Amino acid sequence: MISGDSLGGWFVTRRRGIVGSAMTGQEPKAYSAPKTEGARLLMKEATDWFVRLGASDVTSHERVEFERWRLQSQAHEQAFREVTSLWDESELEAAALHTKAALAEIPYRPRPGLRVSWAWGWGAAAAMLLLCLGWLVHDAMWFRWQADFITATAEQRMIELPDRSTALLNTGSAIAIDFSGGSRTVRLLRGEALFTVQPDAGKPFIVKSGAVNAQAVGTAFAVRANGHDVAVTVTRGLVDVSSDRAPDSAVRLEQGQQVFAGDQGVGAVHAVDLSMAVAWSRGQLVFVRTALSDVLEEVKRYYPGYVLLWSSKAQHVPVTGIYKVSDPARILNILAESLHLELTRMSDRVIVLHD
Repeated sequence: MISGDSLGGWFVTRRRGIVGSAMTGQEPKAYSAPKTEGARLLMKEATDWFVRLGASDVTSHERVEFERWRLQSQAHEQAFREVTSLWDESELEAAALHTKAALAEIPYRPRPGLRVSWAWGWGAAAAMLLLCLGWLVHDAMWFRWQADFITATAEQRMIELPDRSTALLNTGSAIAIDFSGGSRTVRLLRGEALFTVQPDAGKPFIVKSGAVNAQAVGTAFAVRANGHDVAVTVTRGLVDVSSDRAPDSAVRLEQGQQVFAGDQGVGAVHAVDLSMAVAWSRGQLVFVRTALSDVLEEVKRYYPGYVLLWSSKAQHVPVTGIYKVSDPARILNILAESLHLELTRMSDRVIVLHD
């Protein structure tokens, strides 16, 4: 049993942060109420307190200060509950322990000339899993107080914007809106969204993702943020794509065209098959001779856990098929069976495909 301090129903342990609370339930599926600036600040304060209380050197004075902060209002209490609901450390630690035990049971087949300790292998995998999980939780908190609308893993949601335009958010996506000035601006903070825009010549509709801007009037287009690169795909009408870092590289897209843009500017325009490019908006994933490693990267976006591929020879095997995004676990089973790979479940959140 872990010892710790009880703060108004919040259980805080040294070195481990907050592992339980008086509030039960799972991570919220979406957050849809647009935040005021005051609410954004409150979420940031709650996040700062969450991180500080989990530090090994947290003091008794800081715990008292936290209690004073929390008891200021119901909004303070609720903000801290929202931040805490994003973290379930007991589940994360269990996943890592399952990883350690399950990896030890998988036969190790070293490649010729490669000397690696299998004990180091599972130890590193477990450590990497926890490091990644910790970073993802911090990342999720940041998006939580920045965004007006968020979707969880495997969730898709249709949002009606203030001008009657719509945004269909794909899995793990987040947007922030600002229609207060002379433009209708949507910031895509992460993930992917399909926008259907109501025409308004006096107030342009602009989607921003990093340094990339996509401006449209009376059209439909998808924007996907992938690291520093942003993909813009037009399904109807016209869209102007530009980069703040390289304004001379701006291009105009027509229906059925796509472009990648980023810090280096806007790339070359190319034609795409819309039935594949935005298949996710119909609840499907479509692949045509796509490398298995790339297929798994896409499936991971819809799987509420972690998927590992430990087979160098299978990484580049081409995959063709149409799959339902609503059942990513079944996709993984089908891929394993059809490609003669072993599928090992280390917990309900960790799956390994291997030879």
